[in-house]
Amino acid sequence: MITIRITSQLDEESQDNVYSIACGNLGCSLRRELRYPTKRADIDVYNTFVDDFARVGA
Repeated sequence: MITIRITSQLDEESQDNVYSIACGNLGCSLRRELRYPTKRADIDVYNTFVDDFARVGA
């Protein structure tokens, strides 16, 4: 089963919204951090994550 976990927090210094995206399966090491100046919907963050990995073949 493939699962993705997205967490977010505001970086107080830069005021960026920081999203951490990680594979939720045991033993899976796919992880990514994305930064945006404005808040994004989780589905938009997820789509960027998937598009990036599809593009590089990871």
